[in-house]
Amino acid sequence: MKKQFLEDDLETDEQFNINSSIMEQASEIAEKVTDLECSLHGIECYVTVMENGTEVSTYTEEAQEIFNVYYDEYKTELYNLLNRQLKIIE
Repeated sequence: MKKQFLEDDLETDEQFNINSSIMEQASEIAEKVTDLECSLHGIECYVTVMENGTEVSTYTEEAQEIFNVYYDEYKTELYNLLNRQLKIIE
């Protein structure tokens, strides 16, 4: 039986764990690319806000939109890579 993982198919522990790993990696990549894009285009990337009396650095609205695009793109690409690798080793 051919094994394949889909982004929205989270019925088993294995699928959940794979999804968590892919989401984490996609987030790390998207963060780096977002920082780079903001730097290259002179976009303010971070803003400091107060949360429960603590200063927290978060993305500006424009940087968050950039991050979201990259995150979705890399998450899909990582799923595609995983599935291509599974096909090779089956």
